[in-house]
Parts: sequence; C-alpha cells; structure tokens
Amino acid sequence: MNAYHTWVERFSQFTTDAIKRGDLTKATAHLNLLSRLLAQGDEFTLRCIDVAYVESLMWDVKDEKIKKSGWKRVPANLRALYVAMWGKRPFMKRV
Repeated sequence: MNAYHTWVERFSQFTTDAIKRGDLTKATAHLNLLSRLLAQGDEFTLRCIDVAYVESLMWDVKDEKIKKSGWKRVPANLRALYVAMWGKRPFMKRV
C-alpha cells in the first residue's frame, strides 16, 4: 500500500468516527469531498478511493441505526462502490 492509500484509508476512519459520534455535518463534508474527487478523478484516483476509502467506510460501526444514518449521507457514486464490495446490507433499506 502506498502513501496515498494510507492517507485515504485514515481519512475513511475519520469519516467513520464522525458517523459514530453523530457528527453528520462533518461526515457529509468528507463524503461529498470524496464523491467529487471520484467523479473528477482518473483510474488511479478511482482505485484509491474504492480500495482505501469505501472498503473501510463504517467497518467498525456495530449499531445498525448509526450505520443507517451514515448511509443516508453517502453519495450515489460512493454507494455503488460500497455495494460492489460488500453487497446489499440491511442498513441500506429505505434510504
């Protein structure tokens, strides 16, 4: 894993921690930033966001209500990557 992936994975944890704390304003800002970078990025950027950000997003959130609340804020392009990796999950329903 290179330095970019390490930084992006850590940023994913900052987003996850904001979701766990209920700081949805900060989490939404993080998610929107990565969504824009994904939409404007090249193949390397897409792979970095997919592998280092989306795959680890909300990995340690145990509470399904908190996950559902966080999931509501995930933009469509990041959702698509998440579902491709993890499949559909119960917390994704009725969003």
